[in-house]
Amino acid sequence: MARDKAARAAKAADKQKAPRKEKVERPDKGAPDKVRPVRGGLVLSGVPRVNLLPPSELERRATVSLVRRWVVGVLATGVLVSGAVVAVNGLRAAAELELVLEQARTVDLNAELGGYSHVSRALAEQTDLTAYRSAAAGNDLEWRAFTKTLLSAIPKGSELRDFTLVAGPNPAEGVAQVSSIGLIGRLTLATEDARDVARMVESLRALDIELSADAGSLSTAGEDGYTYTVEFVVNQTVYSGRFTTGAGAR
Repeated sequence: MARDKAARAAKAADKQKAPRKEKVERPDKGAPDKVRPVRGGLVLSGVPRVNLLPPSELERRATVSLVRRWVVGVLATGVLVSGAVVAVNGLRAAAELELVLEQARTVDLNAELGGYSHVSRALAEQTDLTAYRSAAAGNDLEWRAFTKTLLSAIPKGSELRDFTLVAGPNPAEGVAQVSSIGLIGRLTLATEDARDVARMVESLRALDIELSADAGSLSTAGEDGYTYTVEFVVNQTVYSGRFTTGAGAR
């Protein structure tokens, strides 16, 4: 009895360990066939595709396709090049036309300028005359201001009898007029006091326009007293500047 029970228990354990078989559902007869996948991913149903063309035909077709692409490319390139050439020729024609118009305009302007040649000659003559005037009268003096300043330096006891003035050089560009020689002069005066000579020299040296002043000769004039001379040099600030190049006509 014990052995029978052990055998039954062993059989029951073997049944539990054995894998269960899955039940395969069969399709209905009226339903369409489904693709049954199998191991390896192969499709067992469907229409097979087989290329039956020979290699020569495949090569011919590839060659024809390549030639077509090349023909299309060449035609497109030709169209582009032709368009570019037409555009360049159009720009060139427009530029040539504009050049011709500008040349014609230049001819007209030259002819018009020829009618004003007398104005150009007049302007050239005016420039030459202005330069000549500046060279000839550049050392023109401001007489009123100069004589007033010079007379203010004469002592009260002296009397002006004679004078000599020599104009200096024209003002030079870049040279200060304050330190340049403008006028060289000599004054002859009469006085009853001989000390007026020193007073006159000191008064001249105190002037702003003076560069130098020295006593000259001293002589007696009988009962009238003495006669003396004074020599001086003034700077170019006494020039009027009316006839310089930039002063203009006055």
